[in-house]
Amino acid sequence: METRPSTHQSLIHFNLFAKPWHYTNVANESYFWNYAKQTPYYAEMRTSLLTYSETAKAADKINFQRILKVAETQATATNTFRQIRDQNREEVVI
Repeated sequence: METRPSTHQSLIHFNLFAKPWHYTNVANESYFWNYAKQTPYYAEMRTSLLTYSETAKAADKINFQRILKVAETQATATNTFRQIRDQNREEVVI
């Protein structure tokens, strides 16, 4: 998973599974924890980080691999959403 911080961020979305409240060494986690400390939920989020189970982490890895396979399939698909959209546009007669 990505571990390099991005620069010049205004909004950070921790998508997929690399979330700083579940994992350490996540990209941009320092930003997250800096702002988390300013909320009433900080202690709860730290607890979530410390108690995120090995079972949940294993499920994250399996689901991440599934998403990668779907992405690979979509990248090489011959019947794409764009092709369907374009085909439907050609069939529309005004």
